[in-house]
Amino acid sequence: MLEKYEIRYSTMIEGKQVEKIVELPNSSSSKLPKLYMYRWKVQGLLIALGLIVVLILYTTLSSTTVFQENPSMLEPQNHSNTVDLSVFHRDKIRYKHTKRHIPQCIIIGCRKAGTRALLSFLNLHPQVQISKNEMHFFNDDVSYSYGLEWYRKKMPYSFADQITIEKTPAYFSSYEVPKRVAKMNSTIKLLLIVRDPTDRTISDYLQIHLNKLNRGKPIKTFEESVIDSETGKIDTHYPPLVRSLYYQYMWNWLQSFNLDQFLVLSGEELVKNPLPELKRVESFLNLEPSFTSDMFYFNSTRGFYCIRNMTYNSCLRESKGRKHPDVDPKKNLQLHYFLKHMKKSLGKTESF
Repeated sequence: MLEKYEIRYSTMIEGKQVEKIVELPNSSSSKLPKLYMYRWKVQGLLIALGLIVVLILYTTLSSTTVFQENPSMLEPQNHSNTVDLSVFHRDKIRYKHTKRHIPQCIIIGCRKAGTRALLSFLNLHPQVQISKNEMHFFNDDVSYSYGLEWYRKKMPYSFADQITIEKTPAYFSSYEVPKRVAKMNSTIKLLLIVRDPTDRTISDYLQIHLNKLNRGKPIKTFEESVIDSETGKIDTHYPPLVRSLYYQYMWNWLQSFNLDQFLVLSGEELVKNPLPELKRVESFLNLEPSFTSDMFYFNSTRGFYCIRNMTYNSCLRESKGRKHPDVDPKKNLQLHYFLKHMKKSLGKTESF
């Protein structure tokens, strides 16, 4: 005899709750258990498929990428580089067969000479990995006390055929830095980018001026800052001016490194046409030729070259390439002659 099934439910009739019972026919009741069995099989199959997908994703992620503690720039082995100057979204990914390395090359300066643009352009090269932050490891005693292993862990992950580059412009004018860098690696390659000392001094002043303005601190004009009010002569202790005395710092670096370990680049040339300067870097670092003219375009509004991508264009942030303040031509000439005299008094040629 076939088992019968009942369905019980409650309903409201004229304001009263009434319980009703519906008895299923024998023909329907015989199919009901099969219906439930079919639903259970489908649910089980979906769960099994879900587990397989999760397992595949886990295996793929664990063998190719992990998230870093400290973001850095990175590329897969086939090196399809991005051109985003914000550097600046692949930085949270680590690929298989990559490690953090002590930099094989450092951009040591100069401040306000184009170091950020140089670093951003070099990031386009598939054999280069950059540290996007200025580390100040060698010129800051507290950071230096943490040791080289701490410094290495702040570097980006890179492949065996890539060069890690760090940039801190303050290194060039810091007395203790050359010895510390040489202690880490006496054969390291060093990039130095310079510009006209007078223009660099004014640009340095402008950055300090705007920082003080934003913090509500008292400010002076450039002339008031660079000229001694009592003597009417150049204030030789004014920090932006002192940082433009390239030769005294270069002499300090040459006590720890050979001249052939340096590549001195022109900040003016990098602005006018970056490709030749970047080709020089490729040769200096023994990189495969990768830079091409179609990677760059001149932004007439900003007044310098930016990076071209297949989907969008990217420039340095607005704080770069700011218009210099108007300077009294006589004071500007006075500063120019002072810097030129300092250069000759050190017995240097005009080639630097």
